[in-house]
Amino acid sequence: MEKENKTSENHEKLNLGSNPDKRAESVSRRDFKSLYSSIEPIIKNRILRYIISLILIAIVVYFYIVFEGNRGEEIVRVFFFDMASYLLVPIALVLAFIAILYVSWDDKIFRRFRSPGLYMILLTGIFYILIFSGVDEYLFQNTLAKWLTQATAVIIIALVKLFGMNIIDTTWSADDAITIIQFEGPNGLSSIGIDARCSGIHSLTIFIAIFLLMLFEARKRIKWSKYRTISDLKDLKNKNGLKGAFGKKGSKALLGVGVTFSFNFLRVVSILLAGMIGTYLVNILRVTIIFVINYYNGWAVAGPIHNYLGYVFLMIWVPIFWLFILPIFEKKKESKMSDNSISEPSDFNSDSTDNTVADSNISLETVESNKNKK
Repeated sequence: MEKENKTSENHEKLNLGSNPDKRAESVSRRDFKSLYSSIEPIIKNRILRYIISLILIAIVVYFYIVFEGNRGEEIVRVFFFDMASYLLVPIALVLAFIAILYVSWDDKIFRRFRSPGLYMILLTGIFYILIFSGVDEYLFQNTLAKWLTQATAVIIIALVKLFGMNIIDTTWSADDAITIIQFEGPNGLSSIGIDARCSGIHSLTIFIAIFLLMLFEARKRIKWSKYRTISDLKDLKNKNGLKGAFGKKGSKALLGVGVTFSFNFLRVVSILLAGMIGTYLVNILRVTIIFVINYYNGWAVAGPIHNYLGYVFLMIWVPIFWLFILPIFEKKKESKMSDNSISEPSDFNSDSTDNTVADSNISLETVESNKNKK
């Protein structure tokens, strides 16, 4: 065997020697591995990862501020040079992707935030597509958007009246799908319009798209209802053919399958409804804050906040849903050992202990007999 191994190594050396390309490739691989092994401790340094990731996130935030502050312009000023406005979001997404992966690389603190961070990138991508493709205009003309607009206006009016704000009149325009709220604030008479952009249809659409991917990723952790009904149907089909699957036993198995499917469907719907209600409440909070700022300080202050606040709140809400709401529907960890299992051994254990005791007695008897013989 040693001779065969030596000969095989010699053959490999001869092959590498005869082929200079393979030899150069193997040398380059060794050099790359040795270089990476020497650089890896420096790259994985926690302080370095945090600093670089923080710088990248700061650049992403700066790009977002420039993008929102110059909405509608083709060329914007970024740092010390001009750039096309449509390039800001893709570059920011790439930088955010690098920052999230780098800060959570083999890190105990930020590892659990990797998935919601990647969902933030996906959220921004969907938001970017909706804006630049014009799909959001179709959403705003939807009947659901009109209903949500009216409901949002009614809730906002009720909330601000609780804080003692003077609402003079409200007017609903069905043609423009907008509610005009007239009020008298510290600066005099003014008004604010709540249209489909304030209805929350934008946020709900983005959340539903992300929720489907969340559900796909978390499907193994969620507690589903499981019964051995599908296997029973297969056994009935194998024994009695298709008729056996629709007999008495088959009907019971089919009923169990239907009940299981309905329970799982209701579970998914309940998770989705919890997320949609939370998304809508976040939008209500956003519009209320904007209304209060406009009431006391005017639209000159509330306008810029209106442009940024919705996206910021959605970015805060989605990680909260992933980290705190979704785990409510996940499987609970079972206890390692119950008190009954410790105090009362099972039948299997009692049988095994009896057998071991009997075997030990037999072995002792054989040892004593051998001693007596000696």
